[in-house]
Amino acid sequence: MMKYKTIYCVLILVLTLSCASTEKKAEQVIPEVKMPPPVITKSGLEEIPLVQLEEPQKPPERLYSIATRDSDIKSLLMSFSKDSEYNIILDPDVSGTVTMDLKRVTLEEALDAILTPLGYVYQKQANMIKVFRPTPETRIFTLNYLATVRTGTASVKAKTSGGVEKEDEVAAEVISTEKADIWDEIEKGLKQLLSEDGKFLTNKMASIIVVTDYPANLEKVAEFLEAIEGTIQRQVLIEARIIEVTLSDDYQMGLNWERILGGGRGTMDQTSFAPVSDAITGQTGVFQFAFNYNHVTGLLHAMAAQGKVNIISKPRITTMNNQRAIIKVGTEDVYFKVEEDEGTTGKTTYTYTPEFFTIGVVLDVTPQIGPGDELTLHIHPVITEKVDEEEYPFGGGTGTVPTVPIVSIRESSSVVRVKSGQTLVLAGLLMKKNSETIVGIPGLMNIPFLGSLFRYKKIETEKTELVVTLTPRILVGQGIDDFSDDELTKLLGNNGSHMP
Repeated sequence: MMKYKTIYCVLILVLTLSCASTEKKAEQVIPEVKMPPPVITKSGLEEIPLVQLEEPQKPPERLYSIATRDSDIKSLLMSFSKDSEYNIILDPDVSGTVTMDLKRVTLEEALDAILTPLGYVYQKQANMIKVFRPTPETRIFTLNYLATVRTGTASVKAKTSGGVEKEDEVAAEVISTEKADIWDEIEKGLKQLLSEDGKFLTNKMASIIVVTDYPANLEKVAEFLEAIEGTIQRQVLIEARIIEVTLSDDYQMGLNWERILGGGRGTMDQTSFAPVSDAITGQTGVFQFAFNYNHVTGLLHAMAAQGKVNIISKPRITTMNNQRAIIKVGTEDVYFKVEEDEGTTGKTTYTYTPEFFTIGVVLDVTPQIGPGDELTLHIHPVITEKVDEEEYPFGGGTGTVPTVPIVSIRESSSVVRVKSGQTLVLAGLLMKKNSETIVGIPGLMNIPFLGSLFRYKKIETEKTELVVTLTPRILVGQGIDDFSDDELTKLLGNNGSHMP
């Protein structure tokens, strides 16, 4: 019995110890370990070096040396066919002889030298070369230009003295006639370019030219028309000032241009001026010079120091290359030319024909665009004034007595060369003006019959000089309508037309 009790006690002791160790194990807390996030590494693509492959080199062309005299062209071409990898096929009408001496040329260079003088061409297809005489082809070209013809005549007379002169007092006269017919000039050029088999047809209203000729000549025609259109389609913007200076008493011999241009106590910087080419002038004493555009205001102020400056006109006009631009400011006056005719019945009849003339300013300018930014200008300004009228009696003093105007004319004609943007000045046109004023005692001078005793005529003479300034500009890439107002203001400046 004691034995079993001892066993029970041992079992209870073992169970107690095991429970105690379990509780201790339960109380032991294992700390949480935070694992770092996995690092994800991006596997970059390795740069693969590009290996530049060499282009396969073509084998060098075979070179030929030929020395022959009066050789048949067929035999010569057949020898090329045997010595090269090409099969040469000849048209039946290929014939002629060849004399040449060629050294180390390619096959194509040799064929060009052999065939071109005889009027033949060749065509390569794979390993075949066909030689034949070209046939005429037809091409249609367009030329965007007016179908009108412009004509004009300018006449400048230099006389021995001022005033109204007779015909026998004319010392010299310059007459220039201008006819602008671009289509006629093109037709003349085409006749020189085409072969005997070539022909052409122009339609001015549709602005097209139909040309039939061999391909080589058609290429020449294309280059010719392209050059013409590229030239005539260019435009020139011209700003003009027509200035009249009433000279003060100290400058009755004319404006002192040495003083104006910088000589002595000059009012302008002489480095601003540039020489112009020799000009063909129509009147002795007329001269010209050029300077930068932004000095126009300084020129006007310099002239104002020597007289009263009046800008008669300040027009701006755009014209095509080699086309005349005409500026007219004034009025059209009229007089009647009377012709007397005695018929078979003995009755006299009179025919009145109106004749018109301009009183004011007429300026015509023809620009020609040269290489770079150079311009050649033909300039012809004319200033006319009606100073008096004379009666023209006819028919034995019976009937209406017509009047003939007495017109004062100042004009010149010159050809000059300037750069685009420079201002050209034409000066030296002097003229006398007589003004008549009635002076008398107020009240008494108007008494009928006796008023002439209390009044008299006072005649004053004024001397004036005409100055013309022209500023041409080549319009590149756009027409005058493509400019905005701000661009025009910036381009042409803000110089006013009235002197302070």
